[in-house]
Amino acid sequence: MYGSEAVGPAPMDLGERAPIASSLAELAVWTLRDGAVGETLAAYLAQRALDGATAPAARRALEEIVRDETQHAELAWATLCWALELGGDEVAVAIRGFLAKLGPPERRSDRWTAAMGAHGWLSPDDEHEAARTCLAEVVLPVAEALLDAIAEAA
Repeated sequence: MYGSEAVGPAPMDLGERAPIASSLAELAVWTLRDGAVGETLAAYLAQRALDGATAPAARRALEEIVRDETQHAELAWATLCWALELGGDEVAVAIRGFLAKLGPPERRSDRWTAAMGAHGWLSPDDEHEAARTCLAEVVLPVAEALLDAIAEAA
């Protein structure tokens, strides 16, 4: 619920079947991209939006989103740890290759108003800067620490 209106996600179109990874390294890269990076970024941006939101319904929704996205990110990072422990160098090389190409998402160019901020929308500039900060100060250091820890344990 948002205010008094029921809202929810739309169906996810996966085509005729969901994709299946052909190797543990490919699964690890998908998990890194969609889970560790995507969910960590989603949690970070939702927290930033919550910090600026003043509308009670927006705050309640964002609090739940932050909790959910954080749990998804934690699962992704745990899955990466498992994949690295099991797959060793092959998985580490694939992860490092993905990280080397990682950059901040493109800047949105839509119109933004302060009223949107009250309802949990970050301005395009704030969202871009927060995404850049999250990648540089959270995602990349955590990924490097995980890779280093697995390398040391091997």
